[in-house]
Amino acid sequence: MEMDAWLRDGGLVVTASDRAARALGSSFHRARRAEGLTAWPAPKILDWKSFVRNAWEERTHDGRLLLNPAQEQALWAGIAGNSRHMATLLEGPRHRVARLAMEAHELLCAFAPQFLGEAARSNWQQDARGFSDWLTAFEDACRAGNLLSPSRLPLELLSLLEDSDKAKRTPLLLAGFDRILPTQQRLLDAWGGWQETALGEPATQVRFYEAESAEAELSACALWCSRQLAADPQTRLLVITQDAIGRRGEIERAFLKQTGSAGTPRFEFSLGIPLRQVALARGAHLLLRWLDGALTEHELDWLLSTGQAAASQQEAAALEAYMRALRQRNLERTHWTLEAFLNQPPASQL
Repeated sequence: MEMDAWLRDGGLVVTASDRAARALGSSFHRARRAEGLTAWPAPKILDWKSFVRNAWEERTHDGRLLLNPAQEQALWAGIAGNSRHMATLLEGPRHRVARLAMEAHELLCAFAPQFLGEAARSNWQQDARGFSDWLTAFEDACRAGNLLSPSRLPLELLSLLEDSDKAKRTPLLLAGFDRILPTQQRLLDAWGGWQETALGEPATQVRFYEAESAEAELSACALWCSRQLAADPQTRLLVITQDAIGRRGEIERAFLKQTGSAGTPRFEFSLGIPLRQVALARGAHLLLRWLDGALTEHELDWLLSTGQAAASQQEAAALEAYMRALRQRNLERTHWTLEAFLNQPPASQL
């Protein structure tokens, strides 16, 4: 009721994640439809990152480009590659190290922004010293290119808020935060009026069950959820598990079996599937790369086996037969350009 009243009065709710913002928005709209309304003002619900970005954009006109994740990772990868460290010589490891550097930078901004100053890191040693040098290079590159990392936005906004009037700001209601990070605390205090949603009553019943195997546990969980939904179709259930990404396929199959069909699933995952793992997107990406570059043989095998490089099943079968003919003649390669693949003289016509 507190949340609903706050939103109906035009208040701003800030959530810990984008998924929480969508869930609150859906709940608000369901409540208005249940009241018989056909139109109502959109609720003001923003996840934390969107809130910070919007507030920063409203208060600054310095012209800096806010980096997206791909741009920032590319910048870190370039810095890592310039270090000539053994772990960064190959492209794959270099980008993995770049992601780790991005995460370290984000954690530093959230928990210990005092170490963003180069002088504060003067006594760092070994790996920390190496990261400190990368961070200095990253800051120099951002200044030279008039760039800004999203991790720095709360700190940038903090300095802007300290120079403006608190009385003109909309009070905030925070939802879904299991903890307030140090930088978030400072920003909220600088903002002015804010409060957290009241915690719900603790569970009256806590039960523990044991299953014979992980598969049996998953099946029992899906069955229990289906029975809860049958008893109350409007209820919302949260299932917490380990390694949700690695086990997503078997989890999805178990819940589809118990709670609905693939066309109308009654559940969602908090983590999406990387686009590179979606067959259609991966196939398109490989085909585009192949136009002016080379594919590894295992990438080409995958592309031909999916049929995404052909207009029909007959063409797909012909391409696979062509590849088999090349192997039978010991013409394998680690990498294939499109031109090299097409210009081989196989025993059978392509």
